[in-house]
Amino acid sequence: MKIRISDICPDCCLENVQLGTADAELSARIKAMTMQKLGVGKPEINRKPLRILLLVAAAAAFFATAAFAIAEYTMNVKDVQEQDGVVSGRWLEVGDDGTVLEEQTFYYPDAGMLFTFDGPDYEYNLPEFRTGWLPTEPDFGSPDGEGWSMYLSGQPEGGGIGYIISANSVPTGEDSKYVLNGKTRVVKQENWGGWEVTEIVSDYTECLRRRTYDTANYILMFDPERGYLVIVSGEEDMETLERIAKNLEIRESDEPCRNTYSETVGTLDIGYG
Repeated sequence: MKIRISDICPDCCLENVQLGTADAELSARIKAMTMQKLGVGKPEINRKPLRILLLVAAAAAFFATAAFAIAEYTMNVKDVQEQDGVVSGRWLEVGDDGTVLEEQTFYYPDAGMLFTFDGPDYEYNLPEFRTGWLPTEPDFGSPDGEGWSMYLSGQPEGGGIGYIISANSVPTGEDSKYVLNGKTRVVKQENWGGWEVTEIVSDYTECLRRRTYDTANYILMFDPERGYLVIVSGEEDMETLERIAKNLEIRESDEPCRNTYSETVGTLDIGYG
C-alpha cells in the first residue's frame, strides 16, 4: 500500500503562503562559517553595518537570524551581592615577548555582578558604531570622517555623565571577568535581532566607594556570533538610553584585537577609574 505524505497531513501546507526570497549574503556567511568549522578556507569579513532599530522591526530578518546564526560566544552573568569575601583581580601589561611589564591587583568590595565569556580568542576585529540619535552632542570621543567610533560620551545640562557608548570584543578565558558594582538589578532582557540585550540599574548609595551620582543605568548588547559587547550607560533615564541603543549602527572595524593588556577583572561602571 502506497502512502503519500500529502495524504497524511493535508492541512499542513496552507494555501497562499508567501515564501521569503533567498538571502544570498546570509547564505554565503553560513557557508563560510561551515567551511571554517571543517577547516576549509577562511570566511570573508562581513563589515556590513547592522542598524539595531531596523533589525528589531524586520520580523523576517529576526527569524532568519534565529534559525541560522551560529553562536560562538557566551556571556555568563553571576550575582555576587551576597557573596562572602571581596572580588579581586589582576591587571597586567604584557610585552610582545610575553614578559609582564606591570602588574597590579584591584579589589571590588561593592561588586554586584560578574560577567564572564566563553569563546575563541580574537576571532574578529574590534567593533565600531555610528549613532543615529543622541540627546546631546558628544563632548568626548573621536569619530572618523563618516561618524564611526568605538567610544563616545556626553553630558546633560548641569553636568554629570549623561551617556557613554562603548564597543569592544569580550575577553575570554577562565580568569577574565567584568564587574559591575553597586546594588544591581536586572530590569529587562530581550533579543534585538540576534543581539542579547540586558538592562540593569545599579544603586550606589550604600557603596563603600561613594560616587557623585546615586544610580546609573546600563544597557548591555551582546553579539554571540562575533563576541561583541556594546554598552550604552549613564545617568540618563533608561528610555533615553534605549533610544540611543536602538539607533546605533554597528559593524566590524579594520582594527584587530590586541592582547597587550590583560584584565582578569575589569569594570563596567561609568566614571570608575
